Amino acid sequence: MSPLPIILLMWLATYPARLLGLSLGSLRLPPFWLAFLRFVPVSVFAALIVPDVLGSPEWPRRLPAALVGNVFLPGASSAHTVRLDATGALVVRAAYADGTAADFSAARNAIAAGLRRAYGIAFAGGTG
Repeated sequence: MSPLPIILLMWLATYPARLLGLSLGSLRLPPFWLAFLRFVPVSVFAALIVPDVLGSPEWPRRLPAALVGNVFLPGASSAHTVRLDATGALVVRAAYADGTAADFSAARNAIAAGLRRAYGIAFAGGTG
């Protein structure tokens, strides 16, 4: 069987939806829908990340790491760059921003202080 009919059927199934999306560019949405659509990127990100974190056999390690990384570490700590070099190859460089060591130290101190308070509350006579 030739792949051409399958490609044409796939085009026929997807093209109208794409054309509809492009033709709605001048549409003015009510405030309710604007507020609703602001949360779509967050929900899509969660839908992509949560199954990978919780669906893994390593989820007891991944979940705390994801929580600590998202709650305590600011996004300004990264200095990642993506660029094309002279040959057209994609170059990805992962790096920490200046002051990241101080950020990590502050996060570590905040976690330690929280654990000390929790220990003091959970156990009578603890230091809290």
